[in-house]
Amino acid sequence: AGNQSTAAFLYSQGQMRDLATLGASFSDVTAINNLGQILGTAGGRAALFGQGVMTDLGTLGSSVSIPAALNDAGQATGYSYTADSFMHAFLYSGGQMIDLGTLGGSYSQGNDINAAGDVVGISLTGASSFGHGFLYTGGTMHDLNQLLDTPGWTIGEALRINDNGTILAYGCSDQQGCMSVLLSVTS
Repeated sequence: AGNQSTAAFLYSQGQMRDLATLGASFSDVTAINNLGQILGTAGGRAALFGQGVMTDLGTLGSSVSIPAALNDAGQATGYSYTADSFMHAFLYSGGQMIDLGTLGGSYSQGNDINAAGDVVGISLTGASSFGHGFLYTGGTMHDLNQLLDTPGWTIGEALRINDNGTILAYGCSDQQGCMSVLLSVTS
């Protein structure tokens, strides 16, 4: 079979445009925003393609970062391995990758980002080997279970967030079982 290389591309106005690989043997795409910026990976690192340039978003101390979502401001989220090999959610904003930390455990992952730069995802807590959904807003990661006003529910993962702050999550209730739920965060 020989050496194989895969490269992400953009097909627009009848033209196929190679999005480059940052010197790696492969690239792929994850998301595109309304401004035509494309989020993906190049050689196992998160990358942003826009205005004819592929930008390496960096890592949190390792050689791997995996993107998940992109907003129209060019902010992105996903996860990266840290120097000590733990997965942490990141926010890419203003040209830098920010470690969002965890809810006390060793793992977190960003799943989505809205126009305000709020991030949702999943994190282990120090007290459990099960994940909890989180909302990262205003520079702080919040356990969605600490924000619930409905007893008996556990939010295991936050999947999506819209620009109004409504969160699509996966939750479990002692009486109703596990299902997708919509959460509205109010101040």
